[in-house]
Amino acid sequence: MRKRRWLERPLAGDKKGERAAREFAEMVGGIVNATVSHAPISFVEVQGDEPTWFIAHAPTRVPAPLPLVNGCYLYLYHSLGLRRPQRYLTTLEYRYSYQATSDPESWIFRYEHIREPPEDYGYPISHVHINGKPASYKGERPFSELHLPTGKRVTIELLIRHLVAEHGIRPISEKWEDVLREGEAHFREIQKKRLTPD
Repeated sequence: MRKRRWLERPLAGDKKGERAAREFAEMVGGIVNATVSHAPISFVEVQGDEPTWFIAHAPTRVPAPLPLVNGCYLYLYHSLGLRRPQRYLTTLEYRYSYQATSDPESWIFRYEHIREPPEDYGYPISHVHINGKPASYKGERPFSELHLPTGKRVTIELLIRHLVAEHGIRPISEKWEDVLREGEAHFREIQKKRLTPD
């Protein structure tokens, strides 16, 4: 994986923020295309007061589930923006939904994260939903609507390892594990630099 020029540093202007977001989209696309899907990952600018972008499979600039090599689908969506006084690129929200078909109602499980929830948001900011119900569950709310806390954000690399290990996906590239390790190492490097004073 090539050196990322913009991801690990403060971004003084919106153009640099956009370059960093594009680099992130390229990195996610490289990871997905080396592992679980041949579908392209798009980078889309969102109109608004603050510079924000999203990354997804979006053939018509609208996020859509991407076909996986095992015949299932993955809805992968990342919303990105600039935060902190130093203006670092960060994930504002993500959603990974593993689906039997391209129909959103066919979801099996989904991971979600929202960095800046509304004030009345009473759920864990990082959570998972399961489209099923254990026989022992006696709660009043449908089990699929429960926000089960994950404790931390779930990375695309963790999700892909899960899909390979437990959902019968044969990785596209023989070097898929190297691609995932490089992505994880790069993310750790970014996190270190964000936590270190400039």
